[in-house]
Amino acid sequence: MFTKSTLGEQTTPAALALTDVSKGVSAVSFGDLDLDANQVGGDVSWTPPASEAGIVTYETYLATDAAGSARVLAGGVAVGTNEYAVSSDADGTGKSHIVEYMKYVLVEQATPAALAQTDKSLSVSGVSSGELDLDALQIGGGLSSRVPALGSLGEHPR
Repeated sequence: MFTKSTLGEQTTPAALALTDVSKGVSAVSFGDLDLDANQVGGDVSWTPPASEAGIVTYETYLATDAAGSARVLAGGVAVGTNEYAVSSDADGTGKSHIVEYMKYVLVEQATPAALAQTDKSLSVSGVSSGELDLDALQIGGGLSSRVPALGSLGEHPR
């Protein structure tokens, strides 16, 4: 950096060495525990970078791709917390990825850590009732249904 005046320009500049540091979270994991279609919910966890210097919060988003396109904020947590609970019934329509950003005092990380996620859904079918109560506004008797196998969800990390 040089200084300049009407008399001339400084001949010996002041210098500062710049170092570009790249850091990010890793090992992002998520298990969708909300069984409704187009809704997600469950814990997102990650491994923080070796140094958390300068990081203020971790921000969790639902997005349409690994780059964080069309992202919607699910929420954030302070440094020192490496897990965020996405509330059940969060709208996951069209959102195929969980992306995790680090937020600094002045700026948010440009490239997130990403995890492809699949919306898990199950529903009960074939519900029937053998109504045995003959009084108005009362019900009685057995209820039957077909419940899908939980194995169709796959394994959850928790």
